[in-house]
Amino acid sequence: MMRILRPMLAEGDGLPRKGKGSKLLGIRESDVRLEEDGYIKLKSGGLSIATSISGLLNLPIYLTPFDPFGKLDEKQHSIFADKNFFLFQVKPKNDSAFWVGKPVAKGVVLRSKGHAKELGYLGPISSMNLNEFRSAIEATRPQWEIVDWQQAEKILEEAPQDGF
Repeated sequence: MMRILRPMLAEGDGLPRKGKGSKLLGIRESDVRLEEDGYIKLKSGGLSIATSISGLLNLPIYLTPFDPFGKLDEKQHSIFADKNFFLFQVKPKNDSAFWVGKPVAKGVVLRSKGHAKELGYLGPISSMNLNEFRSAIEATRPQWEIVDWQQAEKILEEAPQDGF
């Protein structure tokens, strides 16, 4: 089963914090390419995600809410550690899988990054401006849940070897 995973900061309600940073649920202007008319060029980017735990290992360590290889010493870990930084996944509806090119939410579609098999992004499903897309991504907030470590181990075992 393909998963939609993203490390993000959590709010007190256990859902992702909205905003325009790399650890937040939101879109920065640099995450997409805009056409001259201000609309997002389709298939040009969006909210970065991984489809497996092993895909997360390709991220810079500061974007990983854990130390997968035990490489950080105590001082480094305290710099990177944030008690509100968690791995989230989009809750699948009725245990159905997510598919590339299929809607994840209203106005949002799962896309492959192409060069990295276990990395992708949530992009606009159709032509929309940046503010419309930001709203569509932020509207997915209730769909995200924190992945506990027992789930993470299960996800790692279930991970397809070829990603997308």
